[in-house]
Parts: sequence; structure tokens; C-alpha cells
Amino acid sequence: LSYTVMIKRSILDVEVLTVTMALFVQFWSFEVTAMLVCMKGIFALPRKYGLAVHTKKYWANILFNEFFHNMVYVAIIYFLRLQNDRFTFIVFAPISVHYVISACEWAKFVQGMWTTVFGWLINPVLENKETLLLTKAYLEMLLLLWFCGESIYGLQGFIFPVLYANFLRAK
Repeated sequence: LSYTVMIKRSILDVEVLTVTMALFVQFWSFEVTAMLVCMKGIFALPRKYGLAVHTKKYWANILFNEFFHNMVYVAIIYFLRLQNDRFTFIVFAPISVHYVISACEWAKFVQGMWTTVFGWLINPVLENKETLLLTKAYLEMLLLLWFCGESIYGLQGFIFPVLYANFLRAK
């Protein structure tokens, strides 16, 4: 293998480690999960598009990438939402769908023990990737209704659903 392929492979392994940790830690710590989601995005963007180049095409690719959207989403949630929230899993549910797809793609890429043990899960996930991404989009839209409901009942401020709605509109 060439050095570039080895470096990309190592970064991909670290990404999958952060994905796996984020999927399990979200039940215990809001801050750690947010940090792991941002780490995944920071590793994924250079792996997919290379180091930062100041061209219009490069930055357009970054702006339309799902990992970048996940980092913006986590930043909005982290700064405008209560961190001691008992509904952390609901907030991270769309990102979890995206990360399960990412972990299955990694397992298919390495073609080792993971595909043997979890082949019953990996193959259906990768075959239905588009459907799962559509499900992620619907979950994000349902979250807007959830956040509006929280605002009505006084659990959150009204600014959060407004900013989240604009985030979805821009996405």
C-alpha cells in the first residue's frame, strides 16, 4: 500500500473508533458525545477532500458535506440547549443513523472479522443506505416539532427552534 492509502486507512480507523464511542457515550455524557461528533467531522473532511485548498469547489464540497452539517448541528445544540438534558438520545438520533451507516461502510472496507460477525447487519444497512439517509432527514424534521413542543411547555427558549429551522432550511 502507498503511504497515502495507509494514512487514509489509519484516519478511517480513528474515525470509526470515534463513531463507536459516540454511539455508546451518548447515553451518559452530552459533552463527550458532542466532542466525538466534532472529532469525526474533523477527521472525515480532510480524508474525503484532502487538506484545505482555497478554491471555490473545495469549500462548496465542505459546505454540502453531511459531516460538516453534523458538526454545525452539534454546535447549535451545544451552545443553545440544556446540556443536562434527559433526552440526549433523541437529540443525537439523526447523527446515530448516519454513524451506523459510516461504521458499516468501514466494516465492508476492511473485509475482516467484522463482516463475518456482523454481516447480517452490514449488508442490509448498505443496501438501504439511501432509505436510511431519508429516514435521517425525517428524524431531523420531527426534531423541529419536538423542539417547538419543548418551547411551548417552557423547557427551552423560542430562539432554539427558530435557529434549528433555519439550519434545516439551509441544509
